[in-house]
Amino acid sequence: MKNLFFLLAFLVSTVSLAQSRTPRTFLLVHGAWSGGWDYAKVDALLTAKGDKVYRPTLTGLGERVHLSNANVNLSTYISDIVNVIRFEDLHNVILVGHSYGGMVIAGVAEQVPDRIRQLVYLDAMVPNDGESARDVCGPIWDA
Repeated sequence: MKNLFFLLAFLVSTVSLAQSRTPRTFLLVHGAWSGGWDYAKVDALLTAKGDKVYRPTLTGLGERVHLSNANVNLSTYISDIVNVIRFEDLHNVILVGHSYGGMVIAGVAEQVPDRIRQLVYLDAMVPNDGESARDVCGPIWDA
């Protein structure tokens, strides 16, 4: 009986190891003073496991600073990420927002909820419906 148990355990573990893992799709959204390059190491780790990773830089920031102007705002950033999702035809996306990126992913989730698998707020602003970054930060905003 003991040998049968070990044989069964070996077969189950072998079958489990032989099963392929479904690749996940990550879309990483940086904070207000950063860019997609900040996620290069995370990208490498996830890609090595077979996952697909997108890490765009938001309009007017980092290498896209030449696009900065007075009209760039949260709506612009939300459109940036919604457009990545639409133009890359992404579905079942794990959307990760860091810092101010939390505001962005909240807006993206409202616009394309059918494309989002999960929202991950990584040390990020987590707004309630209708809140601005100033509302989320409270008195610290004016400090």
